[in-house]
Amino acid sequence: MKKSELLEKLKKFKSKLKQYRAQFLYPTTPDYIKKREELRKELYRLLAILESYIDKYSMGRIKGYPARGIEWDIYREAIQMYKDPIKGDPITDAIMDLEGIIAKVEAEDKEVIDIIEYKNYSKLFELMKIHPIIIKVSSQRFQKAQYSDAIREAFKAVEKYVKEKSGKDDFGASLMSKVFSFEYDESKKELKRPPILPLSKLETKSERSEQQGFMYIFMGAMEGIRNPFAHEHIEVIDPIFTLKLLCLASLLLEILDASLAKGIKKTK
Repeated sequence: MKKSELLEKLKKFKSKLKQYRAQFLYPTTPDYIKKREELRKELYRLLAILESYIDKYSMGRIKGYPARGIEWDIYREAIQMYKDPIKGDPITDAIMDLEGIIAKVEAEDKEVIDIIEYKNYSKLFELMKIHPIIIKVSSQRFQKAQYSDAIREAFKAVEKYVKEKSGKDDFGASLMSKVFSFEYDESKKELKRPPILPLSKLETKSERSEQQGFMYIFMGAMEGIRNPFAHEHIEVIDPIFTLKLLCLASLLLEILDASLAKGIKKTK
């Protein structure tokens, strides 16, 4: 779609949402109900046309409370006009999101905004054979271009998985150090303290180096990725960068799964 045409439709969508919200301020008469329904149908048509572009540029189309297992699409909630104390005012949320989308489109230095390239990223996600746990927490967010959320949830999932498999109630880099570290006596050639989660039998120098190396990678993932994305507002707009980090999260889970599949027992 041409940039000028897309901006025109986005602004029209925003304007119609404002009109739709205003309709609810008037008395519930047959005439206003009819106008409301006509606006609702028009909004659905506009959403159908713009949905792929909204997914590409949206900063927060999907809102929710993960602890309660609740998620909602602000645009569909806005059009259906469902309001409750938890979801707040979805029309205001949708209008604010559209403002951000319009600003991003205006900043594009091309005359035609293509979504084919964006869709190919979704296909690439599928081809990478991401770990099922990462797919569960990050796939939908990645498809909707919510890249920061996808990264944050992926590394939170890594932390949660390590906690479950180790039985240790700790967090971040401290957790990873505690469950993967070990002590080896070089003079006696014996393992003084085995790791809680061994990745191999640690019988050779290479196996011990691997254990220590992956411990640092797990620790670094928590300190350098999980923590910043969990505690700060980091905006990521690059799908390839996102996919690289999701692949890292996936690899960490695969490494741990492989050791468990070999029957390598954890220690207490």
